Amino acid sequence: MVDNYLPVFDMAEQMGMEKHVEEQLTAAVQAVSRWERGVPEATEEGRRLHAQVAAMNREQSAFNDGSQITILDSCIGCGRCML
Repeated sequence: MVDNYLPVFDMAEQMGMEKHVEEQLTAAVQAVSRWERGVPEATEEGRRLHAQVAAMNREQSAFNDGSQITILDSCIGCGRCML
């Protein structure tokens, strides 16, 4: 995920931000429990970041070849990750 690909972020800046983690986690848990679907509206900043990551992926062909995906024994097979 772009949001946690650390090489593209200034970590000192990220550590200094108030990210409202507890509120975001609560909202995420509620959305998953309600089986909400949807994609947030794209922003210009998001589009620029996507273009940067896409360019990096093209340069590193093995970056997104699926080999980084691991299904653990704890998977319950709900299929949520495939929506």
